[in-house]
Amino acid sequence: MVTKAFGYPTMGEKVKLLISKAVSAISKKHDPTGQQAVMNEAKTAEFWLEHVSLPLTKRYPSLARLRDSLLRHGGRDVLFHPWQVFDGGKLLKRGHLFATEVVHLKGPPGRCHHQSAAMFALGVAPTIVTGFALDSDDLFYQHSWCLSKEGTILEVGPDPLQFYWGTELSPEEAARLQWLCAYGVVSGVLL
Repeated sequence: MVTKAFGYPTMGEKVKLLISKAVSAISKKHDPTGQQAVMNEAKTAEFWLEHVSLPLTKRYPSLARLRDSLLRHGGRDVLFHPWQVFDGGKLLKRGHLFATEVVHLKGPPGRCHHQSAAMFALGVAPTIVTGFALDSDDLFYQHSWCLSKEGTILEVGPDPLQFYWGTELSPEEAARLQWLCAYGVVSGVLL
């Protein structure tokens, strides 16, 4: 495979480099120490459950169905965020359990979507998966991770998680997630 045209990087190499630089710059700009993403989980989670997640499930029936489906697998609740764009019905229809080996690539907190998009853009992982994962506090959080060629989960967050449920993104959806993460437009699940 030719990677350079007349001694210059190909368009694919330029795009990978730009996305890598953009993801790195956004991560440093928005959370230089990584501390901003670490929250007082007990207070914040309960607030979000009561004032955000539950009202969203009442307003959007597809989110209520998605919540019910996830809770059948365990956990005490699901945290939804209003600014994260996805179709609950589509995610519910396409999503499934990922019961496979997990390799933990410890990454910064609150950057799973960005890290997954960067790993995909750089060719480290062939597949991005987005959906929900069950954390040690027994809550499902919106989450993205990658799959290796062999189907192993490549966990990009700061801590290993207990349960993974989601859908593989098509190449077009993965490209859209890369673009949105690079420009700081989205910080969540996109379908």
